[in-house]
Amino acid sequence: MADYITVKNYSNIGEMKIYRKVFESIALDALHNVSGAKIVDRITNHKRVDKVLFALYKPLRVTFRKSGAVDIDVDLKIINSSNPSDVCENIQEEINNALITYLDSVPFSINLKIAGIE
Repeated sequence: MADYITVKNYSNIGEMKIYRKVFESIALDALHNVSGAKIVDRITNHKRVDKVLFALYKPLRVTFRKSGAVDIDVDLKIINSSNPSDVCENIQEEINNALITYLDSVPFSINLKIAGIE
């Protein structure tokens, strides 16, 4: 599976390929603009691991579908004093607005999973 998605230019000038890390960085930037939640840390045996060569678990995942759509899955920890449904709605709106601003012609879906309350 490719690590990028191809966006066709309707003016027939060419194609644009957008790398997976672009979607990840846009989503992370949007997450930092919303208070009340944070992304889950990498955890191994209930201890935080800072220095690893690679990790099989990623709290933010971007998946490209054959149809050209992009799925963004985020595992979150909600801060105890926050309303989870309001926080999730704000995060989805923020990621949605950021992706539409940068990548108008790419269809996408945003899936949030509450992995814990802090």
